[in-house]
Amino acid sequence: MGPARGWAGKAEARPRRRFDAARRAGLVVVAWLAPFLASPASAQGASAALESREVCPYAVDGECDEPGIGTGVCPAGSDAWDCRRQGPLAANACYHARDGQCDEPGTGTGLCPPGTDTKDCRGRPSPAFSGRDDRVFVDTLRAPWSSIGRLETETGHCSGVLVAPHIVLTAAHCFFDEENSNVRERALVFVAGLDGPREVARSAVVREILPDGFDNARHAETSAIDGLDWAFVVLADPIGDIAGFMRVDPGSAQDLARRFDEGLLAALSQAGYSADSQSRLTAHEGCAVLRLFEDGTFFHDCDAIDGDSGSPLFVPEGDGFVVVGIMSASYPDGDGQNEMAVSAHRFYDAWRDLLKEVR
Repeated sequence: MGPARGWAGKAEARPRRRFDAARRAGLVVVAWLAPFLASPASAQGASAALESREVCPYAVDGECDEPGIGTGVCPAGSDAWDCRRQGPLAANACYHARDGQCDEPGTGTGLCPPGTDTKDCRGRPSPAFSGRDDRVFVDTLRAPWSSIGRLETETGHCSGVLVAPHIVLTAAHCFFDEENSNVRERALVFVAGLDGPREVARSAVVREILPDGFDNARHAETSAIDGLDWAFVVLADPIGDIAGFMRVDPGSAQDLARRFDEGLLAALSQAGYSADSQSRLTAHEGCAVLRLFEDGTFFHDCDAIDGDSGSPLFVPEGDGFVVVGIMSASYPDGDGQNEMAVSAHRFYDAWRDLLKEVR
C-alpha cells in the first residue's frame, strides 16, 4: 500500500517550540490565559440567557446595594440578585465582568454567579492557539480523565497517562533540565487524577525508559528525530488498578493513514496539566488530526501549551480508550502554530515488550 493522501515529508530542520515541562524555577505563569478556560458547567436555568433588567451600576457585585437593606447606592429593586437572590442574570451581568479575569465559581475567583462573566470565562479568540481556546475543566474522578496525571520532575512537571497498572506514557524531552541540554533530571512521582487538593492516586517513579537515539539537544534544533519524543516510566505501585488506564493503539502507520483518509481521526480528545492551570486537568474534546508525516508524527488542532508535553490524544474503543498519540511540540505557521504529536505506532512495540516485563 502506497503512502496515503495525508502523508507528507518534513523538512530536515525547521523552527519550532516544544511543549516543555512547566518549570518551577523561574516559571512565568501565563496569567492572561487562565480567564480563557471554559468550565464544563453552564449557568442553571434559562434566566442566564435573558438580558438583565438591573439599572444599578453596582448590581451583581456580591454586595446588596438597595436602600434600607444594603448600602443604599442603588434604587430600590435594582440589585435583586445581591439583595434577594432573585431576578434574571444575563451573560456578563456581573459587576466584575469584562475585567480580563474570570470571576465565575469553579473556573475563576468566584466573585460572580455562574454564567455572568462569560466574556472572561468562556472560550474566545486567544493568541496562544490557532483560533479559540477550547479547553475545559473535567472531572478527574471519572474515566478516562482519572488515568491522566501530572508527572513531577526535579524542576517542574509534564503530563502523562497510565497505559498499564505500573506504566505511564509521556514525552522523552520531559527528562532533561533545559530545552537544548542533554543533562538528565529525574522523574519523581506521578499523580493520577489531580484536581487541586484532590487526587485519585499517586506513586513514586522507579524507572525511566527513553528510546535509543533520542538526543534532547538535537531534538530542540531539528525535526529529524521528532518521532523519538516518547518515553515510559515504571511506577512503584500499580495505581492504574485504582485510576484506570488506557491502551496504546496497535495500528500501523498504514492503518493510521487509512483512518485519516476515511475521516476517522476527526474527533480526538486531549487532556493535560497546562502551565496556566497546573493543578487542574484541562481537556479539548473534539479536536482532529490535520496532517500525517512519514516519521510517525502528525499535526492536530488540540489546544495545548507548556506543561501539556506527554499528554495523550485518544479515542474511545470498546469499553475503554486507546492512545493514538502524545503531545510533543508546536511549529509556527504564519500568525498561528501547528501542534505536533508522536503517533502511537512509534512506541507500540516498546509498550508491548514492557508489558511482558513489568507485572
